[in-house]
Amino acid sequence: IAFLMKEYLDSQIYKSFSLDSMCKKFGYSKSYLSRFFKKNFGIGFNSYVNILRLRHYLLLMHEKKHTNTYCAFESGFDSMGTFYRVFKQEFNCSPGEYFSEN
Repeated sequence: IAFLMKEYLDSQIYKSFSLDSMCKKFGYSKSYLSRFFKKNFGIGFNSYVNILRLRHYLLLMHEKKHTNTYCAFESGFDSMGTFYRVFKQEFNCSPGEYFSEN
């Protein structure tokens, strides 16, 4: 089941997506699915989703074809506030600082 969950997540990650939708898809409670995910993937559900979205965002930004806002929304973030918070948590800097250093 872990493989099926990962495959489903990978296919849905850039859409509006939540733990609730995953629970409906697989028929498990939120608490069970959260524990299962942490045990099998070594990271919490929300953290995994955010990391996948950040990776996609970075790939789009490195193409240098789109704006920061476009890349964030295209990667599945539902607001720029959420995007900036998640980015800062993961990289300890803002996107502008990240790209000026890298």
